[in-house]
Amino acid sequence: MGAALWVFATGTGTDVGKTFVSERIVRELAKTHRVAAIKPFETDVNALPKDATRLAQACKRPELATGFYRVEPALGPYAATLAGERPPNLEALADEMIERTTAAEVVWVEGAGGPLVPLNADTTIADFVASLRVRLAGRAVFSTLLVARNELGVQSHTLAAVEALAGRELGVEVLVLNAPMACSPPDQSLATNRVVLEHVLQREVVELSFEPPVEALSPVVEQLRKRIRQS
Repeated sequence: MGAALWVFATGTGTDVGKTFVSERIVRELAKTHRVAAIKPFETDVNALPKDATRLAQACKRPELATGFYRVEPALGPYAATLAGERPPNLEALADEMIERTTAAEVVWVEGAGGPLVPLNADTTIADFVASLRVRLAGRAVFSTLLVARNELGVQSHTLAAVEALAGRELGVEVLVLNAPMACSPPDQSLATNRVVLEHVLQREVVELSFEPPVEALSPVVEQLRKRIRQS
């Protein structure tokens, strides 16, 4: 087997649709490839981790929902630590991620919140993934998928996230504008957000409607399958 493809799925913030998009793509990729989909950091967990469970079921590996970093407060990991929860052991988490995905052709890693969510005083989620990329050099290739909520303000939020990721050599290869939340009066930016981002970033942006059909993400799936064949 060649180098595995590791996909870092992150967003411009919380509740922008990362798991919705990830679940759909993972389910399609799992039809043709061995996929391991994990969420190494999940908070707001009372019993089962909701997002991690959806991802694990999508790749038909339910055991991947358990383990990793799980805490009850609905806070970022470092904020949870300051509130009294155990801090994430980043080295042990990295070891566990690698050990539990060794047979996978695709490793899907969904972040928590945006790329700059602090895991401790010195390390963000993007820093953690960048360290994995360095550690797995020669054994894995990395790709980044960024999900943004299509709404007023998304242009700045998206460009800031892209810049932060590029500074850690985690260039965004796929950008998805998720369906907007219902609002009144209508958000006039919806007519221009995708066009502006495509012009500024010089790349195609996938724009989803509310409750999009499965095939809406087909271009993304095919792009990732091509990357798998090349790895």
